Amino acid sequence: MKKFLLFAFAVATMYTATSQTTIFSENFSTGIPGTWTLINNDGHTPASQVSFVNAAWIWDNNQYIGQCALSTSWYSPAAASDDWLITPSIIIPSGSTNVLLLWDATAASSQYADGYELKIATNHGNTISDFTTTLFSVAHEHAYWNTRSLDLSSYAGDTITLAWRNNSNDMELLAVDNIKIKSNVPNYNLQHTAFDSYIYMRPNESNQLTGDIYNLGFQTVTGFKLNYSTNGSSTVSATINGISIPPYTSYHYTYPNNFSPSSVGGYNLKMWASDINGSFADSDHSNDSLTRFIQAISNNVNKRPVMEEFTGAWCGYCPDGNLKLAGAVSGLPALIPVSIHSQNGGGASADKMNCTEGETRVNTYSIGFPSGILDAVYYLDESDVAFDRISTSWTDNSWLDKANFRMPMASPANVSLVNKTYNTGTRQLSVTVRADFLANVTGDYRLNLYLTEDSIVGSGAGYDQHNYFSNSSSGGSAWSGSPYASLADPVVGWAHNHVLRKAIGGAWGDAGIIPSTVTSGSNYTKTYSYTLPQTWRENYVSLVGIVEEYNSDYKYRNILNAEEAKLTGTVGIEPVNRDNFASVSVYPNPASNLLKIGFELKENSTLIAFVTNALGQKIADIYNGDVNTGEHTLSWYTENVANGIYFVTLKTETSEITRRFVVNK
Repeated sequence: MKKFLLFAFAVATMYTATSQTTIFSENFSTGIPGTWTLINNDGHTPASQVSFVNAAWIWDNNQYIGQCALSTSWYSPAAASDDWLITPSIIIPSGSTNVLLLWDATAASSQYADGYELKIATNHGNTISDFTTTLFSVAHEHAYWNTRSLDLSSYAGDTITLAWRNNSNDMELLAVDNIKIKSNVPNYNLQHTAFDSYIYMRPNESNQLTGDIYNLGFQTVTGFKLNYSTNGSSTVSATINGISIPPYTSYHYTYPNNFSPSSVGGYNLKMWASDINGSFADSDHSNDSLTRFIQAISNNVNKRPVMEEFTGAWCGYCPDGNLKLAGAVSGLPALIPVSIHSQNGGGASADKMNCTEGETRVNTYSIGFPSGILDAVYYLDESDVAFDRISTSWTDNSWLDKANFRMPMASPANVSLVNKTYNTGTRQLSVTVRADFLANVTGDYRLNLYLTEDSIVGSGAGYDQHNYFSNSSSGGSAWSGSPYASLADPVVGWAHNHVLRKAIGGAWGDAGIIPSTVTSGSNYTKTYSYTLPQTWRENYVSLVGIVEEYNSDYKYRNILNAEEAKLTGTVGIEPVNRDNFASVSVYPNPASNLLKIGFELKENSTLIAFVTNALGQKIADIYNGDVNTGEHTLSWYTENVANGIYFVTLKTETSEITRRFVVNK
């Protein structure tokens, strides 16, 4: 029994007409009821991989498909399935109209997708010979949960029995759930379940409007009119045609024309559907419309996006997430990387670098491992806030594309880290996170401080990184030329970078510091104090100050801006006497795969940072842009350069300084 489908059905019950009746319902929440009939008509032996399917259909309850009825066609030796799942007798009352049968189904594998037949008997029977009529059949079901529907109106006044028959040959697993029969379902009832856009824009900037429509009606919807108004003004409409939304399924729309705010200010957009299938009215207007508040701002902040990678030492595919994150930082040095480790229910032996706040963010956002979020923004080309690695080769990097898309987007605030002190004896840290707002905005804004650590190398399970990209891995996912193909599985001595050790303000930041209505030019601060555990290496710890926005909808808990700075001096740090640099350091030195450049500016400046080799030849541009006064950190990956001596140079309008470092892999 899947929670999201239960929610959808609950909403349906709430909003549909009072005459609608549920005649039959089974969601297999506790098992397959004894009133159901199960027939194993093939007598074959399931393969060892699915030997737990020890009957025609079994009740299953796992984290991937939930509570459901499950059957298999994977036999040893290979053979065709003939397994029946039969309901008890169901009375369709006389006079019932718009009788709708609904069920959810999924195959466990897209490569070996089971199919099935749905049959009906009208003689109260529950034996195979009673089912002479086939209502529905599919050769291969989708490898994701989807809702199917059938019109049973012609059976009003009958007593029926339904049978799901798995008739696949040498496939894998088939699941069925949430079987319902409803009568007197209204012909047309569209529920608006989602309406999305980017929250912050600049005047005259074009913004997509997207959303989801759910069909709670009896008729398949082939078109409708989509309307929106801005701040209660006149309606703008567009017609959506050439679609098919069967009963109790969803349709994702993109409004044909983008929205563009004309000037600075707040825009309350209301979106709703009408004119279903050309001219039919919706039977229930209480669920038609949704609103979204967009804020148009005009400013140029110093953007430092935060990319959070969800990973774990137990995860054999996660080296590719590490590669995607490294490539994004190399391509966009302003990006602040954070690796959030999760045990994924496996305990300390799975990963020993997780933290409570990180697990909360993983549970909220993660769509698998590895996956990532960028400023926790819901990007309209994705199905969720988190995005997958989506790779066909190790050189692909959609994460960098996402970062480049995010970088120019509007943000109302700058962030800085000020008044930092750290006592090496007591290991007591004190630092102030400051947010300077450059626009009038409204929201639940919060401050936070992340502590991350680089180059964590432990011993044994929980630290050694599993690597399915190894040529010797049983995972079999090695890519030609991948930097991980020649490594073992697991990789002993793996250096874990950007590891989130602690979010001092919690998973969602500290509330009550910033008012809900903020005036341009105002600033807000929070001083954080923390004692570092003895196991943390202080010279590898970084601070990430964050201003973020909270929302009851997790899709709109955006990070507005951030700043990163090193905790303390490291190997390679030297005093700086140039006018504009209060300090500069490079670490770790020597560097194996990642170099960080920490610096503090006395004045707002335009900064250029680049790397040269021992011959004085420039080999990499690291940064070119405006930087505020205060502490900052840049990251540069050294994986693609040879061992040797290199130099990093920082330049502002008035100052220039160079630091020597060594690459030793």
